[in-house]
Amino acid sequence: MRLSKKCLTIIIIMLLVSSISAFEFEQIGVNAGLNQSIFVGSEVDDNRFFPGSGPDYFSNYTIGVFTSFKMAKDISIQPELHFTRKGSIYDITETLTGPGFTQVTEGSATYVMNWVELPILLSYSVFNNLNLLMGPYAEFYVDGSYDLDYELTMDQDGEHMQNTYVSSSQLDQDVVNKAGYGFILGSSLSLGSHLSIEGRYAFGASRFFSLNLPGAENPPDARNSGLQLLASYTF
Repeated sequence: MRLSKKCLTIIIIMLLVSSISAFEFEQIGVNAGLNQSIFVGSEVDDNRFFPGSGPDYFSNYTIGVFTSFKMAKDISIQPELHFTRKGSIYDITETLTGPGFTQVTEGSATYVMNWVELPILLSYSVFNNLNLLMGPYAEFYVDGSYDLDYELTMDQDGEHMQNTYVSSSQLDQDVVNKAGYGFILGSSLSLGSHLSIEGRYAFGASRFFSLNLPGAENPPDARNSGLQLLASYTF
C-alpha cells in the first residue's frame, strides 16, 4: 500500500508538471535557508532501531530554484527543485554499574540524509504581499551518514579511564528508500519587488527505511519532518 501511494503521488506531480504549459508564466527565482528537521513516527524513540533518547532537531540547509505560473487572479502554481539536508539527533546517555565498576557513556548519534526534492505548490494571494503555500512534494535519496560522537568514562577498582570515540558510516541506498513523498504548508511574505521570506512545515508521509531491521516485521515507522525558513529572490 505504501508503494502504491508513493507512485500515485509521483504520478500526480508529473501530471501537474506536464500541464503547466497551459498557464501564464509569472517569474523564476532561487530560494535558500534553514531546514530544521526531525524524525517523526510511532517508532522513532524505539531503542530496537534508534540509539539513546530522542529524536531532537537537526539544523542544516535547503537550497533550490522555482518558477511560477498564474492559474487565476489570486492563484499560482509553483514547481520547485531543491537540494535539502535532513536528519535527526539522538542523545546517548548510559550508565552501567557493578561491584567496584562504573561505566558512563555520553554523546550523540546524528543521522544526516541528503535529498533532492520536487515540490509542486499552490500559491494563494491573501493580501498584496502575503501568500499561502500548500502542496505535495516528491523526494529522492542521494546519500547520507550515521555519525557517532561519544565519551566513555570508566572507573574500576580505583582506576579512572576516559576515551572519546568518533565514527561515521554511510547510509547506503539499500538501507534507505530511493524515493518518498510528503506535503508542505506555509506562507510567503513579500519584502519588495524581488525579495520575500517564507516559513514552511514539511511533513513526510512515507517511511524512509527500506529494510526490515532486527526485531521488526516491517521497516520502522520513521519519517522526515521539519520547519523551514527561506529567503527567495525572483528575477
